Amino acid sequence: MLGLKTKTDPSWVEVALSDELALLRDHAHLERKAAGHCITLMGQLERAETRLLEVAREELEHFELLSQAASGELGQLYEDLKESEAGHHAFFISVAYEHWPREQVKKRWDELTTAEAEILANIEWGPRIH
Repeated sequence: MLGLKTKTDPSWVEVALSDELALLRDHAHLERKAAGHCITLMGQLERAETRLLEVAREELEHFELLSQAASGELGQLYEDLKESEAGHHAFFISVAYEHWPREQVKKRWDELTTAEAEILANIEWGPRIH
């Protein structure tokens, strides 16, 4: 779906769930950070300003959900977030295609997913999402 270079090792789930509150805090932090990036991009990509604002609001809603979630609610919470998060990937790729040549976007996505795969291969697993 996202065109990543590696698949998530199923045993990561056990490690990630070993500290559910840390996992929720980490994911909430990423949602807040994503909202901030959307707001920053609004000043740089004016054609996408309205759509970026919508995504920023959605990311802040996710931040609020994650901040208020309690252990034991994770399964349904992540099921509810899954479609939205996948939509964000498609949204950002489409915005990139609107502003840069397709081949340049594809090359950059390949560079990013390669770097991510290298990082994941060398990082200790923990209660983290990304």
